[in-house]
Amino acid sequence: MPLQLIAPNLWLLRYPLVMLGINLGRTVTIIRLATGKLIIHSTGPFSNEDVEAITGLGEPAWIVEALLRHDTFASEGRRAFPAARYLAPDRFSLTTG
Repeated sequence: MPLQLIAPNLWLLRYPLVMLGINLGRTVTIIRLATGKLIIHSTGPFSNEDVEAITGLGEPAWIVEALLRHDTFASEGRRAFPAARYLAPDRFSLTTG
């Protein structure tokens, strides 16, 4: 899915996500700071094209997960942006496998 600019320095990526037969969807928010560094809020099943598009916006510096249940694509996010610092709640399941 292409990056969707919703405000200056703020983009969304949307992915399908079905759980228990319900299409919940997954939204990833990318915020570019004045320094050019990026905050990636939530993760998704990033394709190579997604990674290229995101890194084209700036340097992915932080990945933020706000909820414990947002670990669905944690491994994909970590693999896509290994240099980014991963910020998540205590007991968050971050498998690197």
